[in-house]
Amino acid sequence: MTYEFKTTPYPHQLRAFEASRDAPAFALLMEQRTGKTKVLLDTAAYLFERGQVDALVVVAPNGVHVNWVADEVPAHLPDRVARRCVVWRAGRAGTKSFARELEELVVGPHLAVLSLNVDALLTERCQIYLRLFLRARRCLAVADESDLFLMTPGAKRSKLTTLLGKRCAYRRIATGTAVERGPLDLYGQFNFLDPAVLGFSSHYAFKHRYAEWEQKFAGADGHRYETLRGYRNLDELSARVAPVTFFFRRDEWHDPPRKVYGKRYFELAPEQRRVYDELRTTFVAELTGGETFSAPQVLVRLLRLQQVASGFTPDVERWTDRPCQACGGSGAVAGEVCGECCGYGQQFERAAGKELVLAEKNPRLAALLAELAAAPGRAVIWARFQRDVDLVRAALPPGEVVEYHGRVSEADREAARAAFKRPDGPRYLLGNPRAGGRGLDFSAAETVVYYSHDFGLRVRQQSEDRVINLSDRRVKGFVDLVATDTVDEKIVAALLAKRELATLVNSADPAAVLR
Repeated sequence: MTYEFKTTPYPHQLRAFEASRDAPAFALLMEQRTGKTKVLLDTAAYLFERGQVDALVVVAPNGVHVNWVADEVPAHLPDRVARRCVVWRAGRAGTKSFARELEELVVGPHLAVLSLNVDALLTERCQIYLRLFLRARRCLAVADESDLFLMTPGAKRSKLTTLLGKRCAYRRIATGTAVERGPLDLYGQFNFLDPAVLGFSSHYAFKHRYAEWEQKFAGADGHRYETLRGYRNLDELSARVAPVTFFFRRDEWHDPPRKVYGKRYFELAPEQRRVYDELRTTFVAELTGGETFSAPQVLVRLLRLQQVASGFTPDVERWTDRPCQACGGSGAVAGEVCGECCGYGQQFERAAGKELVLAEKNPRLAALLAELAAAPGRAVIWARFQRDVDLVRAALPPGEVVEYHGRVSEADREAARAAFKRPDGPRYLLGNPRAGGRGLDFSAAETVVYYSHDFGLRVRQQSEDRVINLSDRRVKGFVDLVATDTVDEKIVAALLAKRELATLVNSADPAAVLR
């Protein structure tokens, strides 16, 4: 049968689709930002229209699972394909409205799209629902970024994902880093696809076929353990996986687009969500209370919500109604202007902001580190707030990051720029887009991550262009970190649509941009 694409595939995407579309099990080992999600959605639509499947189940790391339904399905799944889509959200799992969505997903002539965070598989509620769903529907199962949760066959997440795959008619893995740690990572991923591909019934037999091990002893009791000495028989391993694998790297992409955009979604931590929702409700009530608000005033409220979504509350500085203790409220001491209240006569207070979530539990930082782990080559990280810069710098290896922002001297900025430009330079450049987003060449980077977002369209465009060099034909990936159900979604949508954020502030309903 002929298949009509919604969006025209690049030649490598067409080759991947044609090679994999009818296969019960297949691996798309395509480097990040080369379009493997489109191939998978076209495969789901193709199999659905042939009557081979009526459901797509996606298992992915946290945040990546949201992107499937929020962005990729609307962009690439043909409009003629009737569909229902549900993102499994732990916070909604016990609500009546979510239960109704799940019930409606199971029945009907539509393509049922269920996207799961891999950690949801560990919950009893999700396991019960999946048993019902997999009995009712004929599924294509996709393990997206499969190396992150299938590379350890004995782990519970890996076992549960593999069990899910066994109950599906078609299975796919998708990742650009399948052997990031080494070829032994392939076992868990191909065991999910089809154990017959590798031909081993145990991980022990597999790893001893393709690696050499040395026996060592440790401790007073002489505990025995194995250490890896090296790999062997890799030509045989490559021959086994080749028939069901499509490989593709960015540097193979002929006539590529200069820019490829993506998002990595994440959910706020519970305390962040509580504070965020409280602030949003208060701000919306203020803006709909009949007062007149200018765009800058509304944008200040957006800024406050942004800060909470980054994991902190801002410092608060204000004059109080209490008289200054230094001058007794007169504004002067011994004929001189009071230095404490600067002549106002009122006490000044500064309340320091607080961290809403510890660094090791900050979901935005976790999303960044996951993105950097999957991204090829070097990266520029843009962050709007100094607290964000400090947090990110502390999380990155000291020798692998240089900084370019307002707290860095001119001399150190120039040193950072020169270091990053060298082929053997640091892997990351961390900066503020207003300081480093104009007139500089950071084209050594292959990826740009927007950790937190500036409101200015020109700032965004200039910061993107810092990694574009006319003589460099590599594909450059631009990734926005987006907290679900927050102002991040509206900010990023406006900037990617090349609209100034201030234009979203409608005088008839100034609170709309906050909702």
